[in-house]
Parts: sequence; C-alpha cells; structure tokens
Amino acid sequence: MKLKVRHSKRVPLASARGEWALPPVRVGTLKPKKILAPVDFTECSQKSVTYAVSLAKHFHSEVILLHVAILAPATPSPELVALQSDMLNEQLRDDAEKQLSQWRDRVAAHVKASARMSSGVSVNDEIVATARETNCDLIVIATHAKGALAHLFSGSVAEKVVYHAPCPVLVVHEREHDFIQTRSRIGRSLVPAA
Repeated sequence: MKLKVRHSKRVPLASARGEWALPPVRVGTLKPKKILAPVDFTECSQKSVTYAVSLAKHFHSEVILLHVAILAPATPSPELVALQSDMLNEQLRDDAEKQLSQWRDRVAAHVKASARMSSGVSVNDEIVATARETNCDLIVIATHAKGALAHLFSGSVAEKVVYHAPCPVLVVHEREHDFIQTRSRIGRSLVPAA
C-alpha cells in the first residue's frame, strides 16, 4: 500500500532565504541574587554545595546554607524520657551548628555566604519556608538514592521541594554526569567531610 503525501501551500515550512518563518525566541538573562543550598552534611550534600558555589561565583550571588535539624518526636511517656529527648535534640542541634559553621566558613572563602539553622518535623516544609523568607531565586538541593519501597512510602525531600518551591530548583543527584570541573579551586573538598 502506497501512501500519498500532500503538502499544504498555506503554511510555509521555511522562508525563501532558508530561515524559519517562526518569530525569534527571546532569551532572558539569569541573575539569581540568593541561592539556597540545604545541607545534611553528607557527601551528596557536599556535591550540591559545590554546584551552588560555582553558580554563585558566576552570577555574583549569595549562598545561603540551610540545615534542618529533625526533632525527635516526643513520646507520651514518663518525664525522664521527655528530658532525654530534649537533651538529645539539644546535642544534635549543637553538633549541627558546629558543622554548619565550618561549611559556611569554607564557602565564604569563595563567595558571599550565610548560614541558617532550622528545626522541625518536615524538612521539605522548612526548606520551602526558608526560601520564601529569604526571597531566594534558586534552590540547589541534593537527592539521595533510595530504595523503591522507601520512595513509595515517603517520597524524597527534593521531590517535595520541587513541587512546593517558590523558585526554580536544581536537583543534584548522588551519581550523575557532572559538568563542574573538580580540578578547580572549588572541587569536592570545598566543605569538610562529614
């Protein structure tokens, strides 16, 4: 069976000079002033901070590091358990503040940087709220490989941030094709190891 192909003469596919008949595409200029980089002190988080710093250097932006301390849920139990839970939360927060300060100092050697500490039960809600509060133009967040079952029940923090973020989100995967040169001054050793 042979098909007949008919061309319409009403819609030109190309102009006489060989150019497309479509209007030109407007190209805007990216100018992020503030880049939010949530961190959990993992190697993957180090990688996302490297991306954030590289972008901040290029656009002369500020990097805002954010760590969300997950609060241990209070259990309806005797006062001793509540006291231990409070002491554990305080110790975890103190340790996280020290690490966040180290990361900020390393980032500040390359670009303008600040650090924020937040705590809550929902990490993604805290990230989105901080992006809104600080009027961020971009979020650079790491995503970790999860098993299919874990992803089915909880989803990923990055996925939820992408869905609810008030600005564009760059998601950096643990294992992916990198387009950052790691031989530069801001290589993988940008932030201290966890």
